[in-house]
Amino acid sequence: MSVLANRILALFVLFVPLFLAASPASAQSTPEAQFGVAEQNFVRMERSSPALAAKAADLGRVEAGKNIDRMLLMLSPSAEQEAALQLFMEQQQNPASVNFHHWLKPSEFGARFGADAADVQRVRSWLEGSGFRISAAAKSGRWIEFAGTSSQVENAFRTELHYFQLAGKHYLANTKDISLPSSIAQISRGLVSLNNFPKRPPTQLRAGIAGITAQGQKVRLTPNLTAVGNANTFYLAPGDFAAIYNTKPLLSGGNDGGGISIAITAQSQIELTDVEAFRQIFRLKTNDPNIYVSGPDPGIGASIDQQEATLDVEWAGAVAPGATINLVIAGSTDSTNGVDLAAAYAIADWSACSPSVTTCTGP
Repeated sequence: MSVLANRILALFVLFVPLFLAASPASAQSTPEAQFGVAEQNFVRMERSSPALAAKAADLGRVEAGKNIDRMLLMLSPSAEQEAALQLFMEQQQNPASVNFHHWLKPSEFGARFGADAADVQRVRSWLEGSGFRISAAAKSGRWIEFAGTSSQVENAFRTELHYFQLAGKHYLANTKDISLPSSIAQISRGLVSLNNFPKRPPTQLRAGIAGITAQGQKVRLTPNLTAVGNANTFYLAPGDFAAIYNTKPLLSGGNDGGGISIAITAQSQIELTDVEAFRQIFRLKTNDPNIYVSGPDPGIGASIDQQEATLDVEWAGAVAPGATINLVIAGSTDSTNGVDLAAAYAIADWSACSPSVTTCTGP
C-alpha cells in the first residue's frame, strides 16, 4: 500500500457530509413488491431531489432505455459504529492521543466503521434484482457503484427522470424524492445524487446588504478585489503565502512537505505545462503532479473546471513544494458529479490505480 493510500483516509472527514444529505422520511405503500424485494413498504428519502429542478424548465421525461452510469448508493453503518468513528476522527487530530495521525487503510476502515458484509450483500442482491449492473463496492463499506437504464432507475427508486433547461443549458434530474424498500432504507441513506446539475459553491461574496448595526443603519458589503478593475493591482505569490502564514521557518528548515502526499479531486484534466511554468516562475523545485483518472478520461473540461484543478495543483505545490501532489480526475455523468466520483476513488483504494494518466479499475 502506498503512502497515499495510508494517508488519503483523512479525506473522509471532508467526504462524510456528502453522505448525510438524504435521510429516511415518511413511508408509503405500493401495490406490489418489485425486483426481488418481498415487501410493500417503501421509505421516501427526504431532499433527494435537486432544488434547482424547481427553477428549471421541464422538457419532458427521459426515454426509457437511456443509460445512467456511475450511480453511488450510500451504505449506513450502525449508530455505535458512527459514534466510534466520530471519536476516532477527533483522536486523529489530538496530539495527546495514541491515534494522533493514525491513518487507516480502506480495508481497516471498512472492518471497523463500514456496513456489515451481510448488509452489503443484501443491497447488492436488491440492486442486481432490480436489473442494475454492480461496478464496484468500496472496501470502506460505505457505498456501492452501479449502472442501469432510466426505466430501471425509475422503477427501483420510485421516481421519474426528466430533462430540464436552466440558463440555456440542458440537464437531467429526478423530479421527486427517491424511495427505498424499508429493508434497504435501514442500511442505506440513498443515492449521492441522481442529477447532473452543477455543484454550487458553499459561500459567495456579493455586493449588497451585509447586516444592520445596533443603530439601525444598513451595512453594505463591497468586495475589494485588488486584482480586478483597480489601478493598483496586487497578486499573491508563494513567497507571500509563506510570509502571511509564517511558514518560512518551516521551509528554511527543510520541512517542505517531503514524504507527504496531497490528493486533489477534479472533473477536468489540466495542461501540465501550466503547472511546470508556475513552478519555474516562482523558483520552486521541479515536482510534476501525478495524474489519476477514475473511469473514462473526461479530458479538458469547462474552463472553470480546468482553472480550478490547475490552481489547486499549483497552490498545493506552492505551500508544500516537496509534497507529492496527486490529481484525481473523474468525468461527471448524468447522475453523479465528477468531483464526487473522484473523491470516492481517492478515499476507497489506491491499489487499483497507477499514476500518469492511468485509469483506476475500481474502489
